[in-house]
Amino acid sequence: MTNKTYAKVFRFRGGELCLDFANTIQWPRSKRIEMLETPGRLAEWAGLAGIAQTETAGLTERDVTRAVQLRDEVITFFTFLHGGQPIPDSLLTAFTSSINAARSRQHLRQHSSGFEWQSNTGGTLDMILDRVALSMAHVITGDQLACVKACAMCDWLFLDTSRNHSRRWCSMDSCGVHVKMRSYNERRRG
Repeated sequence: MTNKTYAKVFRFRGGELCLDFANTIQWPRSKRIEMLETPGRLAEWAGLAGIAQTETAGLTERDVTRAVQLRDEVITFFTFLHGGQPIPDSLLTAFTSSINAARSRQHLRQHSSGFEWQSNTGGTLDMILDRVALSMAHVITGDQLACVKACAMCDWLFLDTSRNHSRRWCSMDSCGVHVKMRSYNERRRG
């Protein structure tokens, strides 16, 4: 498998939906590789994430633009946060709007073992963006916020659930192996 093909494969390593959505872009060697290029790719991501069917369901190029805008806002939020900078009011306003819109489309539904929130969405795009916005609300207002990190190798966002919160990579299977091998080689040389 070539690097170009590998870069286009969706990987769910973030630990939260909003982080996995943020990870639909890659920056190898300072070159932006967009993974949500088409309505079909957006639908594919939503299907793999368990949000919607993998068909395009009427998604358009404009929908992709809206989805990429939300994704870029998630990345910008965590870039400011990790840089120790205050989050711009415009970004907080954008998230508030997205979260409020998502919550306005929810209703409580009873089932045999209790209750659950269910969304009344206007379409596939609303379903996708609502789930991402609600995931973001969950992460930034809960205990998980301090556990969000950027991978030392690929810059993907992930939830550090390790016991001492010292993990530096998104996945041991890929980036973690490279970090450990680099450390091992440095110790051998040193």
